[in-house]
Amino acid sequence: PCTVWVSNLDTSVGEDTLKEIFEQCKGLKEIRLVRDFTKRSKGFAYVDFETHEDAAAASDKLNGHKIHDRPLKVLLSHPTRPLYDAGTVYIKDLPDEATEDDVASFFKTRAGVHVKAVRLQRDDKGHLKGYGYVDFESDDEVVNALTLDK
Repeated sequence: PCTVWVSNLDTSVGEDTLKEIFEQCKGLKEIRLVRDFTKRSKGFAYVDFETHEDAAAASDKLNGHKIHDRPLKVLLSHPTRPLYDAGTVYIKDLPDEATEDDVASFFKTRAGVHVKAVRLQRDDKGHLKGYGYVDFESDDEVVNALTLDK
């Protein structure tokens, strides 16, 4: 979907109010008001449209529109970095003396997979923090590596 990001919302503004405003725009698909763990609005939302043109037209039309005397920011939303990288596995509970070579050797020996890279996280003094990331060559190798967690 093509999405606009809507911000500067008063926390009392709900989905119904946003629907009333955005349904005047062509191609409205869905409204997602972002809430905190108490279900209170965080003051922003994402609104999906059928096409990029519909989303751009909504942004042009409604950016600056006031709700409760607050001008909305309505901007095209651009995709962000994925929450995870395909081919990368998070590892934890590493012993203090572990090295990148130890981790790569462990996966090669125990799961028979090729490790592309190992990134162990260290503090500002160079001491291991006990976790890191392992990059594998393929999704199949990730699946094989994850079977070790059972």
